Amino acid sequence: MIQVRVTGAEDFARLARRLRRAGGRELVDELRQELREAAEPAVLAARREVRALPARGPRTTRLRARTAAAVRLQASGRTGVRIQVPRTPSLGMMPRHLNRGRWRKPLWGDRAHWFTQTTRPGWFDRPMRDARPEFVDGARAAMDRVARRITD
Repeated sequence: MIQVRVTGAEDFARLARRLRRAGGRELVDELRQELREAAEPAVLAARREVRALPARGPRTTRLRARTAAAVRLQASGRTGVRIQVPRTPSLGMMPRHLNRGRWRKPLWGDRAHWFTQTTRPGWFDRPMRDARPEFVDGARAAMDRVARRITD
């Protein structure tokens, strides 16, 4: 599973404690929804990046499209979000290998002859890294809005 985590949010933990004390289930839901909205551009960018990976030959396994469809934005814990590409039977570890930029495979299914295939690395890491500042700004703004509602 590939995932990204933004850490070091002491303010976030403090806000989550205040939300629990305030008993505001609707505030928790509101914060989670705003965090999802802040993270959505990163998900879209990752999907765009994997679809843009080069493919050779007339035949395709639709690996890029299937990987793009597998990128998920999920609620995590009480007030967090997680962007991940879960392992599925049809994809297995391929999203991770694509992100790394290289993988080994048998030549036309012949397990006696293996070769390394390469592509441009970072289809997942690059958009997550690039979207981090906007996500952090959006998350802080969401936390500020919810915190103001608690103190009002």
